[in-house]
Amino acid sequence: FQMSAEKNIDITQMIDDASNMVFNGHRKASFKNAKWCFDKEVGAICTGNKLADAGFYFTGTRADPSAATCAFCLKEMIFDATDDPWEEHIDHCPDCFFVRFNQQDENLLSMEQFLKLIAFRKTHLMGKWCESQISRFSSAVDYVTNMKPK
Repeated sequence: FQMSAEKNIDITQMIDDASNMVFNGHRKASFKNAKWCFDKEVGAICTGNKLADAGFYFTGTRADPSAATCAFCLKEMIFDATDDPWEEHIDHCPDCFFVRFNQQDENLLSMEQFLKLIAFRKTHLMGKWCESQISRFSSAVDYVTNMKPK
């Protein structure tokens, strides 16, 4: 994959997340390892496998054990046992590229689609980082503004 005439990019550098949640198998493992709260519930629609197929990985806590985050748009959602993960993803994140491509089987994605998903994820990761830096800067401004001169 070549970005420009001067610079070759190693695609593995684009997938720098150690957990590689962009891959369905890793997302499924996140629910299995966490013992997803609805997997053993009789009649539950919202299983760990369905969440992974819909692009989510486990991010639950003791306070919110039914939380999961999209590996691409990074939207965290709290699920109920009766939720359909794919429909919830469509309803809450219609601009997510994973939703737009409407292809839950990663083996059927084209290379172009896969690279767009990775770029989309990177864009959202950078956006979250920028938000955190703005918040830190705002806190510093507030602190300095409220300082009393000696």
